[in-house]
Amino acid sequence: MKVGDLVRFYNVGPAAAGCLPSVKDNRWTACGLVQEVCNDGNVNVLWSERGLELVSTSFLEVINEG
Repeated sequence: MKVGDLVRFYNVGPAAAGCLPSVKDNRWTACGLVQEVCNDGNVNVLWSERGLELVSTSFLEVINEG
């Protein structure tokens, strides 16, 4: 994952279900743009409706490389 990649949340399964709102919630189906990659396995993602958020890469999938 790198700056400029287009990402979205994907179904993380029951083990991490408490970490995120339900992926069936339409707020989590939107795409976001990676703004910064951190050394700790997190990325700052710019979402169209929620703004900039720090997210673990384990919860994201790349849908279009930047």
